[in-house]
Amino acid sequence: MDKNRLTLISIIIPVYMVEDYLPCCIDSVISQTYENMEIILVDDGSLDTCPSICDEYANKDSRIKVIHKLNGGLSDARNAGLALATGEFVAFVDSDDYLGKSFLEHLYEAVRYNNADISICDYLKVEENSSEIMSMGNGNSTVYSNRECLISTYQPQVHGMEFMAWGKLYRTSLFKDNDIIYPVGKIHEDIFTTYKIYYNAKIIVFINEVQYFYRVRRGSIMQEGYNPRHLHGLEATHEACVFYLEHSEDELLHYAFNAHMRLLVKSYCDIKVKYFGDDKVGIINQLIKDGKKDLMEFSSKAKMPFIKSCLYRMFTMFRSITILKLLKMD
Repeated sequence: MDKNRLTLISIIIPVYMVEDYLPCCIDSVISQTYENMEIILVDDGSLDTCPSICDEYANKDSRIKVIHKLNGGLSDARNAGLALATGEFVAFVDSDDYLGKSFLEHLYEAVRYNNADISICDYLKVEENSSEIMSMGNGNSTVYSNRECLISTYQPQVHGMEFMAWGKLYRTSLFKDNDIIYPVGKIHEDIFTTYKIYYNAKIIVFINEVQYFYRVRRGSIMQEGYNPRHLHGLEATHEACVFYLEHSEDELLHYAFNAHMRLLVKSYCDIKVKYFGDDKVGIINQLIKDGKKDLMEFSSKAKMPFIKSCLYRMFTMFRSITILKLLKMD
């Protein structure tokens, strides 16, 4: 493959305290069958050997650029990478994950063949010490409009069609032309951001093929015990409802509001069962207060089915186990 004739792709890898996994991640990127890329390693003030690992790889591969910065969190690191990115397309890889060898080639072929703005592949969760690449999926592609993709993502039916930043190839202009950045200081940062990127895209392609490997490890943010920071996700889904309301997108508001209310009920259950902080009662009361306010603000435009609307209203008033079961929350 003549890399000089191919479109430049930027790969952004935020790096923080992952010295045991970082070499596997970088090796999976530099060994891609698609070679014309710039690899941006963003050392987010890591206190282990990650900074030196980044520099060592940069000395061996001219495609690698390294940013050393003070710790600002995952969003801040992604934003720093985006500011430096010069590729026509961009992909994000978490530094404890790794890629299949054809990740870039297949995602790029999908956007080029379909004149798309985003391509998405399936992913597989792997064990903490894994480096195995398993071939799964038939490689078939499905083409979506932006609204079709959003609806499919809000109604999770296809594994991989989710709001995570990784596992996707984006046209870089989607970020830069629409001033889209990741929210600094938030977890669930993808939920704040990905719907805006989808909305500004025209064509999105999903490939039924596992090319991203998500490492499930102890100590990661997503594997920690319940923390009220997880309510950032609820803040993100609320912002999405406001976004669709302001853009007069009643159909998308319908799906987003249902997702928001499902998450509100789940958050209530998690706080009730898994959280034991002194502020537990205050958080629960605020959740219910916000739920009532959101029902008033969004339910008429969201065109929610009457029965479900009644159930949500009953939940904000009574919070009974029977209502939770009817809402099919586990």
